[in-house]
Amino acid sequence: MKYFQHIAIFLAISNVNSQADTLGSLSTSSMVESLSTQVLDKTLSPQSTELPSSENPNISTSMQSNIVNSEIPSSETISKEKVSGDNESADSSTDTNSESSSIASDDDFDDKEVVGDDNGDSDSSELIDGQPGRINMITPPSTVSNPLFELNSIVKLSWKYTNDMTIPPEKLMIVGVMPNNGQYNQPGTNLPIKWNIASNITGTKYSWNTSTQVPQGVSLGGISGYKMIFYDGDIGFVNGSSVHKGQLINFQLTFSMYRSEYANTNDGVPKNYDPNNAAKHFPEAWLYFFVSVSIRAPCCKKWYDCPACHEEASDHPLLKLGEVVMACKKCKKVFRITPEDLEDSDEYCPHCDNHFVIEAKTPKMALGVEGDDIRVDNRMAKDFRIKNAAQRTVFNSNDLDFRLG
Repeated sequence: MKYFQHIAIFLAISNVNSQADTLGSLSTSSMVESLSTQVLDKTLSPQSTELPSSENPNISTSMQSNIVNSEIPSSETISKEKVSGDNESADSSTDTNSESSSIASDDDFDDKEVVGDDNGDSDSSELIDGQPGRINMITPPSTVSNPLFELNSIVKLSWKYTNDMTIPPEKLMIVGVMPNNGQYNQPGTNLPIKWNIASNITGTKYSWNTSTQVPQGVSLGGISGYKMIFYDGDIGFVNGSSVHKGQLINFQLTFSMYRSEYANTNDGVPKNYDPNNAAKHFPEAWLYFFVSVSIRAPCCKKWYDCPACHEEASDHPLLKLGEVVMACKKCKKVFRITPEDLEDSDEYCPHCDNHFVIEAKTPKMALGVEGDDIRVDNRMAKDFRIKNAAQRTVFNSNDLDFRLG
């Protein structure tokens, strides 16, 4: 009978071990305590209060040792397992939280990179969504895609800022870039040469001297492909290409340069010739121009105020003008113009704002009335085409045959 009781206890303990393995989700300490209590209750019940007999001492001793040493955990073991289980759960929760926080920070960083500075140098205030300030050129006009600048001249630049420019640059810089055609590269690189045109500009105007403000050791040529870059000196040239709310973003102006050939039209002109002091030979009556320029005759290479002046002062006819060469009396520069381009309304000097108006004046005949003073009679007939003809008046005896009555 006692033998069967020991077998029942062994089977109960084995059942406890299998249940502990399958129910891993439950708390280990509470499960072991409850099951061990059940086993002890069974073993210490009145039916099993008898001690093992001396007939089978080995069986009873081994069974008791298994119950005490192996199957029933001590209080220290239970506490250690409980603490280790709590630590594992805490570690798992900590890893989950850290993983979620790292994802959120990555999302925030991505948002800041899209909105703010590409280089990551911007302050937190600059990462807020906003528009940068920009430049609109006034001179040359922004409508001109590729303006032309004359070599060895003073180029006047003016601009204005857009309404998004809440922080105007206090140190505006202008950098020139040579054409990227392989002829003006920096030594050892494929990058075009750059040079400083202006530094620390505080206003919105600047005059560029194309003779002195040039790259060192390099001469500017009459070619296209030049660039002029405006940037904020406080931000920097590199960082200025990124968006900074309310501050200037780099502005690029592409332009070409040319060499004026107008000086070649002054062949045969005296060195100290001043068109403002040229002699004026206005005819008494002719289809002439009232202009503020001088015209060069293609035949004798001399300057006159109008074609009629040439006809009065020369002994040869004026050749047909295929191209009119004029000298402005205000800026003293020469320019060409074709007769088809001449208008009777408005014409301007291409170098300055000199407004020369071409007016056609046709003289009108006055009634020839003989008076006491012959000088008055001569002033009344101004057209030289009929001045030498016989003047017919009511007192002229030469026309008596043609008179009636």
